Amino acid sequence: MRKIVFSLAIIILIGSGCNSLFGQEVETKKWLAKHPIDFAFGNFLVGMPFSNIFINKFYPLVTIGTEFYYRNKNKSQIYQTAKIGGYYNKYNTSSFFINTEIGYRYTFGFGLFADANLGVGYSHLFHPNAIYKPNDNGEYEQVRDWGKPSIMADYLLSIGYDFSKRLNKPASIFLRYGNYMQLFYNSDIPVLPQNSFQIGIRFFVNQNQKLNETK
Repeated sequence: MRKIVFSLAIIILIGSGCNSLFGQEVETKKWLAKHPIDFAFGNFLVGMPFSNIFINKFYPLVTIGTEFYYRNKNKSQIYQTAKIGGYYNKYNTSSFFINTEIGYRYTFGFGLFADANLGVGYSHLFHPNAIYKPNDNGEYEQVRDWGKPSIMADYLLSIGYDFSKRLNKPASIFLRYGNYMQLFYNSDIPVLPQNSFQIGIRFFVNQNQKLNETK
């Protein structure tokens, strides 16, 4: 787990314009050539799985992460993800989360692929409204919302196109459906399911350079 968190930190620093991490720029480039950056942006809404998939109101959700491969064949991959993300809803709970997933992806020869992920993680929930608590004088006053820790489970289904198959470009685009379940949400709602429909891109940095060096 420490390795995954550390690797994710490398991605964030690189994305913000850091060209060298701890003086090991070459090693960082090699790492980025083997592990993609996965970015997705979408919408979400509280609801039962597969209900309100195409949500007519905009409540944003963003995730960024990477993948570690246990099997990386031409057509099939078994991998583990490491992601951070968050979503915002002014009428319901908002959250910042970090999670990991186990996934399987199958890619056809012409580039079309489909995958499925199953994961678990930590979610920090924030109330949609101001919080008031009694003070020493017996009056209620607004207090800072420090959030509430929660366990999160999720599963994701994606379909997309891998440009490396025909165009030799180390990038993919995808559409993704996800269901994010907040566990132990409160005493009345032990599981809070939330649907999400996303569009995203997955790409490798310096992979073309790595391929040229190995020829």
